[in-house]
Amino acid sequence: MVFTRSLDSRFYIVYANSRNFSKGFSAPQQIYTAPLIGNGANDYMYAGHSYPNWDPTGKSLLLSWSEQAKWVRMAQVTFTS
Repeated sequence: MVFTRSLDSRFYIVYANSRNFSKGFSAPQQIYTAPLIGNGANDYMYAGHSYPNWDPTGKSLLLSWSEQAKWVRMAQVTFTS
């Protein structure tokens, strides 16, 4: 699962420790920091979303977010082993 924290510019990922989701998840790992293009103190992002089906190999992940209610931005994160 990919998530952002409230008004944070970072994306995090967690994964299930087993097929039984009640057994918990891994610790959050930061995978991307969105470069905000606003004007300093008023910078914020929200509505972070991931598109896991964009790359069927699972080697990359497409992300999108809204910034300051003015821009929708996207980035692709590529995973290495």
